[in-house]
Amino acid sequence: MKTRIILQLLILCGFYNLFANNGLVQYVSPSGNDKWSGTIATANRQKSDGPLATIIEARNRIRKLKEQPNVVSKPITVYLRGGIYRLNEPFELNSQDSGSPNAPVVYCAYPGEKPIISGGMRIKGWKKDNNGLFVTEIPEVDSGKLYFNQLFVNGERRTRARSPNTNWFRIAGLVMTTDKSGKTVPRNRDAFIFKPGDIKNWKNIQDANIILFHSWENSIHPIKSVNLESNLVEFAAPLKEWWTICYWEKNQRYIVDNIFEGLDEPGEWYLERTTGKLYYYPMKGEKPETIEAEAPVVSELILLKGEPKEEKYVSNIIFRGISFQHIDWVRNPKGNSSTQAAVESPCAIIADGAANCVFEKCEIAHTGGYAIWIRRGCRGCKIQQTRIFDMGAGGVRVGECDIAKDDRDESSGNVVYNNHIYDGGHIFPGCVAIWVAQSSSNLISNNEIHNMFYTGISVGWNWNDATNRTHHNTIQYNHIHHIVNGVMSDAGGIYTLGVSPGSIIRNNVIHDVWPYDNPDFGWGIYLDGTCAMYLVESNVVYYTRSGGLMYNNGGHEHIIRNNIFALNATHSIWQFFEKRPNVFSNNIVLMTQGELFKPYGEASLKERIKNNESLGVWDYNIYWHTAGPDHIKFFRYTFEEWQKLGFDKHSYIAEPMFEDPFNGNFKFKKGSSYPLIGFKPIDVSNVGLVGDKEWRQEPLKFKYKKTVLPPLPVKVPKNISEDFEGTSSGAVPDGMTVNGIENGAAIYVTDERAVSGKHSLKIVDSKEVKPSWQPHFYYQPGFESGIVEQSFYIWLEPGNELFTEWRDDTQYPDSVGPSIQFDGNGNIKHKGKILATVPVKNWVYVSIKAQIGKNNPKTFSLTIKLPDSKVLTFDNLKFSGDKCEQVHWVGFSSTAVENTTFYIDKLEIKTTQKPK
Repeated sequence: MKTRIILQLLILCGFYNLFANNGLVQYVSPSGNDKWSGTIATANRQKSDGPLATIIEARNRIRKLKEQPNVVSKPITVYLRGGIYRLNEPFELNSQDSGSPNAPVVYCAYPGEKPIISGGMRIKGWKKDNNGLFVTEIPEVDSGKLYFNQLFVNGERRTRARSPNTNWFRIAGLVMTTDKSGKTVPRNRDAFIFKPGDIKNWKNIQDANIILFHSWENSIHPIKSVNLESNLVEFAAPLKEWWTICYWEKNQRYIVDNIFEGLDEPGEWYLERTTGKLYYYPMKGEKPETIEAEAPVVSELILLKGEPKEEKYVSNIIFRGISFQHIDWVRNPKGNSSTQAAVESPCAIIADGAANCVFEKCEIAHTGGYAIWIRRGCRGCKIQQTRIFDMGAGGVRVGECDIAKDDRDESSGNVVYNNHIYDGGHIFPGCVAIWVAQSSSNLISNNEIHNMFYTGISVGWNWNDATNRTHHNTIQYNHIHHIVNGVMSDAGGIYTLGVSPGSIIRNNVIHDVWPYDNPDFGWGIYLDGTCAMYLVESNVVYYTRSGGLMYNNGGHEHIIRNNIFALNATHSIWQFFEKRPNVFSNNIVLMTQGELFKPYGEASLKERIKNNESLGVWDYNIYWHTAGPDHIKFFRYTFEEWQKLGFDKHSYIAEPMFEDPFNGNFKFKKGSSYPLIGFKPIDVSNVGLVGDKEWRQEPLKFKYKKTVLPPLPVKVPKNISEDFEGTSSGAVPDGMTVNGIENGAAIYVTDERAVSGKHSLKIVDSKEVKPSWQPHFYYQPGFESGIVEQSFYIWLEPGNELFTEWRDDTQYPDSVGPSIQFDGNGNIKHKGKILATVPVKNWVYVSIKAQIGKNNPKTFSLTIKLPDSKVLTFDNLKFSGDKCEQVHWVGFSSTAVENTTFYIDKLEIKTTQKPK
């Protein structure tokens, strides 16, 4: 009893000492004691007083301090001495822990020292087994109290045992099943067929995960079972996203994670749930007695928990100079996935109802998901000069996916400034370095972003013109480079969504955006989903796969001016001509290869011309191709033809004369033509990190190979000859692309019937699938001239509605060449007119033949051979479009609005002779 009284008096005296010194300072140290006063930085000689041991006790002491008169008016500083502070539950601060504008509560590093707040536990007791692996036992895992999904050794992330060790496997096909209506459909949400040997009945198979790579996202699926006879793997639960397995590509990429038998490469590890044994394959030079291994035990580390609707904010708290490390992710038994940007992954630091809280000169690393989330009802918060790296997902999130119904729940006026964000996406590669959604008036400035697997900065969360809260955001002076890196697709250096009045993208430098090649979309500035009202100015964008700028999906009322778009691989611009017009002026476009415009953008131009609507402003630009002016085409128009449409009347095809664009130097040489268009030179000296020299130069430690643009795909014309005999029943032939395989619709090879042999192609339509032209399949033969013939046998059934047609790669529908329609009554039509009626439930031969190339006659012939060998021929049938000169797409589309089936066999698409 006497000891307790003495300690209480000691603590109380410590409080008075704080007041007496007018410092309001507390100290915390890993070697401290929560029974001490915390008013001195180092323990005294008697070991009777000194710093506290935990930040939790420091927080609790501050709460007691605030009960004293006038404490709220004084700043409070908690100095953390160097070392590790371990948490086994999140550290929470709420409104009672707040400071005030003139008297903040500061948690900061003791000068010259590095405190680490860790959500991890140190793994000890390593021994080397007979196979050279390091092994230890973790009782908490054996008892079922703990399981972790990441391991960090000697300050670095280690890879959980997987197969294959690099790159990925490919799905062999989908298994067919019967739905509730009795229709045969692909099982495309919870199972697939693998190539023999890729997946095995490994030990502890229920702990293994299938990790699928979709276009812009990945998904993680616990395994339910493996059948080695049928080479079928089943998931514990179906994929929940709107797309399906093999939606984006026929032989989708995947890896298998968390298998003991995959422990075959240095740096890999495996945790055996049933025994608590942790196995580690050591890196060269590592020893069991000296390695420092950390396993995360929490998925959230710091929580700021205000209540904005009650106006109880956690406010004026500053974290400075602290490192936050070792935070896990949690496997969902039903699988982990997100629709976009890995938004359903966890986050290490989360703020709700925070006002004027700051994280500065901190470090956030070794996370399982995102690093920090300024989530709901936050105002005036800042994340600045913070190093964020080695993330399971992305870096910073501001706002929420769902639009706030109450203004108090919207996060706005926050700042993400001068941060170095890199090395992310290790668990959820579809993440974003900085993500802002349903949040306004934020500043995203001077950040350095690199080595991510998807988008750099993403702002907005509406794919239409609906009312949203994303407006008046400024994205400026950021350096974004070496992202996507061949892993994900459909990404941008800066990616935006929704109508966003007052928002600005300016003075950013974006380069080296390299997506995976299916689809091969990777843009510098990507204004997606009817995005509107952005001012895009004075940005430098170069070395991207798809182009410098994209706003094709209905983008409107943008002002795009004074930018440099240079050195892109396939295209430079993918624009949209909206009836609410855009402005594209005073820009410079430099090309060495590819096309100036993405051809699909021409459709919106034709629509405006057809409706006699404004084409917007497109003028005062400079274009140059290093191979000469003849390599610049405006869609398929010459510069003169383009100008006659009303564009670029004051523009030039001229060399801009940059000093060294291939090495990122876009200063102008003397004599450049840029003054002719009113272009203002862009100063990039203040782009990226700012501050002291060491901080500014930190990104220079990372070395990247000199960029060489990838060669364009060689368009080699390819004859198609497919009798479907070489494809397994239930699979899709190589070279064929299928779409709309959902809600009962399917396209696959079947052994139900054939003209000869055993197989044909079965096309199943469903009244549930939307839009009506789904499902469809196509080939891309790439014929540019000559006589082309498409022939096939078709088996029609009652209820069918379908068409087959050829297309060029220009805008639709002008790009359509031969097109014929079929229905369930056996009618074969051209432009709605019945040409012939053939028997249903019989094989009928069809041949379509036409000359293609420039100045082709835009006509084709149709030959029909009936089951009784009677031949019908129709000549001089008109193309459906007037711009089809080449054949880059030949397909079949089922347009029925009910459940139907038809079959195709002996399909050929070939050039039969050269034109005379």
